[in-house]
Amino acid sequence: MRPRVIRPNAPWRATRRLRIEVPILSFANQSFLKKCTVSALALATPLALLLGSASFSSAEQAAASQSASSAPPAKAPAAPAVVAAPPPPPPPRVVSWLHPKSAVWPDLIRASGNVMPWQETRVGAEVGGLRLSSVLVNVGDQVKKGQVLARLDTATVETDIDAAKAQVAEAEATLAQAVATLERGKRLAPSGGVSQQELTLYETQKHTADARVNAARAQERRQQLRMQYAMLVAPDDGLISASFAAEGTIVQAGSELFRMIRQGRLEWRAEVKGELLGKLARGQDVTVDSPLG
Repeated sequence: MRPRVIRPNAPWRATRRLRIEVPILSFANQSFLKKCTVSALALATPLALLLGSASFSSAEQAAASQSASSAPPAKAPAAPAVVAAPPPPPPPRVVSWLHPKSAVWPDLIRASGNVMPWQETRVGAEVGGLRLSSVLVNVGDQVKKGQVLARLDTATVETDIDAAKAQVAEAEATLAQAVATLERGKRLAPSGGVSQQELTLYETQKHTADARVNAARAQERRQQLRMQYAMLVAPDDGLISASFAAEGTIVQAGSELFRMIRQGRLEWRAEVKGELLGKLARGQDVTVDSPLG
């Protein structure tokens, strides 16, 4: 006899099967078998219900666990929102009314240059070998035309003038004697008292004496000029820009002693590009800015 499987008639199924094995008994024990079968059925039914309930509870727990695992994690409580204040309104715009009119816009031309004298005159000694006795002006002085700037020692010049005057007097005396001799010869020549050769000699002596007088007078005038040049004067109105004169020094003819800006006039000299020359005019105003302020 094969074992029989008893399954409970319930709306659910048990996850486990209850197998009851009944040994083969003899016919004498069949009544006992019936009783055992009834008892087994009575015992299997509550057991199946119990197993079904346990299986259902396990299924509910598994479903609950699966539902809990699949649910999204709980979010942390959100921080309170901070609402920013609205920006302040822009300030009101100020509108200015302009009245258009015609105008001439200046066209500025910039250039770099140097301030230089308009004309610079060099004043030097016209005589040499004299000592500088006095200096009467300094750099920056305004001077007038003919004003004395310096004086040279004229002691030697005065001596030379006296010597020149003596030479003139001697030459004039010689000339007078030659003239007198020539006049006497001319009176004696017709009578034969003086030969023509002697008369020619007298004329030559007279011309020679005349030339010596002229030379002596020229020497005197030269010494007078030296006396005049011993005073250095300004050739024009102006400004003393440089001085090289030192008292007590012996100056040489032509040596530079002063520099003078004529009329005290300065001018600004600059270089301008060729394409800008057409915008410049004679007598146009110019503003000069010094780097020193």
